[in-house]
Amino acid sequence: MNFQRQNLNIITHYMERKKVNYNLQMKIREYLRFIWKEEFTQNADMEEQIINKLSKTLKEELFLEANGKILNKYPMFFANFSESFLRQLMYKMKEVRHTPEDLIFSVKPTIYLITLILEQFRKERMMTMKFFSS
Repeated sequence: MNFQRQNLNIITHYMERKKVNYNLQMKIREYLRFIWKEEFTQNADMEEQIINKLSKTLKEELFLEANGKILNKYPMFFANFSESFLRQLMYKMKEVRHTPEDLIFSVKPTIYLITLILEQFRKERMMTMKFFSS
């Protein structure tokens, strides 16, 4: 934490010296705090190394438990995909974290859970709007 405080002081002095407006200064400090908090709580590389040491059976159980909870929150998965496909998907899912204001872009065809969630949200919102307009 001392490292973070020191870095915040450095960037604060820089921004004050350059007369950066207060709102941008706050935005930058909040962004850095967010990044450091995420770095502290997430160590994805270490997690992956440890998980790879598990037996295939234990690894599969772990992924089914952890990733199955995510898929269970969204009925659209079970309505549109077979159980065998969902099992394969649960095993291959990887957590990707983005910081605020990150632009999420992929050149190769990839399915992002966020896309599916947004689509589900849009459909539910449309149904709600139809319900209230009826």
